Amino acid sequence: MTLRLLDADGNPLKDDSGADIITKTDADGNYLFNRLPLGSYKVEVVPGDAKVDGTDVNLSDYKQTHGYAPPRTVPRSARAHL
Repeated sequence: MTLRLLDADGNPLKDDSGADIITKTDADGNYLFNRLPLGSYKVEVVPGDAKVDGTDVNLSDYKQTHGYAPPRTVPRSARAHL
């Protein structure tokens, strides 16, 4: 699953080249964003292909059923579980 990093207001954060800052989850749903400055962030699931319980699905086929959790303040590098 691909995740996009957002600021506390829900705007996508960009890297030095202007691309969205994204990462992918591992098989257990863990993810990591490296070298983040101190601050508050949100994480968004990017619609696209993913595995759910071992089955290939397209996340665009699913409706979001809940909003964002409150922004979290994280250290320079944080490991979280989805």
